[in-house]
Amino acid sequence: MSNPLDLAGPDFLRFYALVALVTLGLLYVARASGEGGPAPRIDTGDPYLVAVLRGGRREALKVATIALIDRGLLQADPSTRTVAAVPGRTQPRHPLEQALLRHFAQSHLATTVPAPTTSAASPSWGCSRIAPARCAGVGCSPRRWRCSWG
Repeated sequence: MSNPLDLAGPDFLRFYALVALVTLGLLYVARASGEGGPAPRIDTGDPYLVAVLRGGRREALKVATIALIDRGLLQADPSTRTVAAVPGRTQPRHPLEQALLRHFAQSHLATTVPAPTTSAASPSWGCSRIAPARCAGVGCSPRRWRCSWG
């Protein structure tokens, strides 16, 4: 076979188009074989999971604080920028919301949402990807998320 750079104009373009199509086909096959099945399913019923995936633990704390204000369990004072728990309300079941109500039992600045820690006073929580070894034989993708709230 002769050098493709020595081909005349139309022949070179045909050769170039053939090489481009073969390359694109190989890239498509390589990319498709690297996919681990269908897209992972995320439980969108848990707004705190979505918040953690979107912006980390701090974002989940913000979303939970706003949800508690919206449900009337926390009261925000715009003039002093403080948030306080409303006494006599029912306790939420979600551990993250319970921790926030404990924090805001006394009035605090809204910007003092507690930093996520792993101390005994504040439960460890967060999301992580499930390791592929833990998924073996179960049919789950290594891209799936596992979250614990305490």
